[in-house]
Amino acid sequence: MFLVLGRKIAESIKRANPNETASVEVMSYSLTNIIHSSTIILISLLISLPLNIFAETLLALFWFMCLRVLTGGFHFKSLNVCATFSIISVVLCPYIAQIQFLFPWVDYLSITLLLVFSPAQNKSSVPDKWLKMISLLAVALNMFLFQSDSASIAIFIVSALTIRKGVKRT
Repeated sequence: MFLVLGRKIAESIKRANPNETASVEVMSYSLTNIIHSSTIILISLLISLPLNIFAETLLALFWFMCLRVLTGGFHFKSLNVCATFSIISVVLCPYIAQIQFLFPWVDYLSITLLLVFSPAQNKSSVPDKWLKMISLLAVALNMFLFQSDSASIAIFIVSALTIRKGVKRT
C-alpha cells in the first residue's frame, strides 16, 4: 500500500516536471517514508481520541519515533506490518503504563538493553558512542525530569527492538 502510493505520486511528479525533479526511485523512497510515518501518527492519534488517551499517545509517539531514529533496530519485511505494530504499540502504551509494579524496572531494563545493543544500525555519520549516549540521555530525561510512564513503555519497546540474535558484540 505505502510503496504503491509513494511510487504513483513520484511518477506523477516526474511526468509533471521531468527535468527538474529527482529520479522516480529517489522520490518514491522519500514519499513512501513520509506517507508511512504520517499514517502511523494520524491513525494512532485518531484511535486515541475516543479512548481519551490523546496526550499520552502523543507522548508515546514522540519518544517512540525519536528514540527509534537514534537506536535503529529490528525492521519488519512489510511496511504494513510495521505500521500496524507501531500503531498498536503506541496506542497500548498508556494502558500498559497503568501497571504500576513495572516502574522503575522497565526503565532500568531499557537502559540495560540500550547499553548492550544500541545503536542496532547506524546509517548516519554520527559515531555509535554518541548515538548510544544520546539514547541513554533520553531515557534519563524521562526517568528523572518528565517521569511519563507511557513514555517509559514506548522507550522499552524501542529498546527491545535493538536486540539482535547471533550478533557478536565487541
